[in-house]
Amino acid sequence: MNSHALASMCLAGMAFPCAAQNFSLWLEPSSMTPNGTFTVGVYGDADVGTAYLAGSFGLSVESLAGENQVSNITWDLHYSGGLGLAQYFDYGYGGNGTHLGTSFYQVIVPSCGMIFDCGRSYGELIGTFTIEMDPHAMGDYEISLLSAPDLALPVPHTFEVYDETTGDLYNDSQGTLTLTGTTVTIVPAPAGLGSLLLCGLLASRRTRMES
Repeated sequence: MNSHALASMCLAGMAFPCAAQNFSLWLEPSSMTPNGTFTVGVYGDADVGTAYLAGSFGLSVESLAGENQVSNITWDLHYSGGLGLAQYFDYGYGGNGTHLGTSFYQVIVPSCGMIFDCGRSYGELIGTFTIEMDPHAMGDYEISLLSAPDLALPVPHTFEVYDETTGDLYNDSQGTLTLTGTTVTIVPAPAGLGSLLLCGLLASRRTRMES
């Protein structure tokens, strides 16, 4: 197929992979609280569209020493309801440092019209995972986002966005998804509870999602 024909198909709006589309989700950890918990916030970006539409993913917290001391992981969706995002399932903690998956979608707000423009822009907080540690936990932990295919979730993609002007939808089945995790080091504190000594050491994982 020559380039003129390809350009014509793109302009005509035909379903054809005219250009690579890149989607990304990443984690940002907090400091540990006195009761032995800390959070990791989930954020997103894409080189198409303008706002978050939907997502389905889980979380893995893995001890690099092989002795996992995670007691629970919970998920809290930011801007839930109202003009924000809504939850439609949350499988919760499955043990062994793994959250089994959560899914959200953008609430359609009637006042925004047929093509709604009340979305949450890229770079805004999507939600937070709260990680509860055993009281005497210590050591290095690698924290990773798990994609929908990783967890065999009943959805076809991990991250979906939309264009607030045109209403066009895009998701990672049409391109490349990058999931960026973090590594934290938990050290004993004088009171006996752990604290985060180091956080934010990023580790990226790129996966090619096929439609």
